[in-house]
Amino acid sequence: MNQHSQSIKKFGIIKISLLLPFLFFFHQVSFAQSESKPIDVFHDAEGNTWHKMYLDTKASEIISIEYLNSSDPVDGILDPSGDAILIKNYPGDKAVKVIYREYTGNEHETSKGKCFIDPVLLAL
Repeated sequence: MNQHSQSIKKFGIIKISLLLPFLFFFHQVSFAQSESKPIDVFHDAEGNTWHKMYLDTKASEIISIEYLNSSDPVDGILDPSGDAILIKNYPGDKAVKVIYREYTGNEHETSKGKCFIDPVLLAL
């Protein structure tokens, strides 16, 4: 082999040895991104699901909230708008009865079946 072809071969080896670490790094980054956990839009960080039950009128506070047929308490809070109740870990097959105070001061009672209680998307 002549000196010119040896220098070209040496240059190729140097180029490949400089390029390999970059290729390895980018492969690891793309592999890590492909293994990232998919976004779950229905569960919060603690694994809870949330559902929304719209009220007939605006509420200022919840007096009582329970499942209609069993009278078991419902873990729910009033939405900041006062238009709905946010229900934590709703089982999906029960009607909910709520007694709440309207902004006028009157008490109001309403019941909603499972078809009127919607899942809340936490992220898009």
